[in-house]
Amino acid sequence: MKSHRYLTTFLFTLSFLFANGQWNSDTQQNTVVSDSDGEKAVTHIAQTDDGKYFISWYGGADNYNMNLALLDSAGYALWDEPLVVSDHPQNTWVADYSLVVDHDGNAVVSFADIRNGNPDLVVYKISQDGEQLFGDDGILVTETVSEEFFPG
Repeated sequence: MKSHRYLTTFLFTLSFLFANGQWNSDTQQNTVVSDSDGEKAVTHIAQTDDGKYFISWYGGADNYNMNLALLDSAGYALWDEPLVVSDHPQNTWVADYSLVVDHDGNAVVSFADIRNGNPDLVVYKISQDGEQLFGDDGILVTETVSEEFFPG
């Protein structure tokens, strides 16, 4: 019994030598996803079934654009630069939003913008190739005089 415990401990310890949990080899430095100007806020991440990661955030020099990047399992960017999913007008503050991956490995992001004067919910679907599958303006889910902020 004691030798079984030692073997288990040894194998567990050995497994850390082959683990690749750190995207950047320098643990004091973050993996850069975007180095563009402007504030970045409310970051979300969603993993695909094949081990890639969609990362989304609000940010931009003049607006809280919705941005998206795709990284492989080792943390390398798969697109030349992050995609601006939407540059429609935002309030001077932003609410939470939803980022999920569908069964085909596409990112589905839903959030509110003020393209019609008050917050309305929109949905965008983006392929792993960076193609806007719901069009450049996404799908407007609500268009009412009341304010809708979070897609839930």
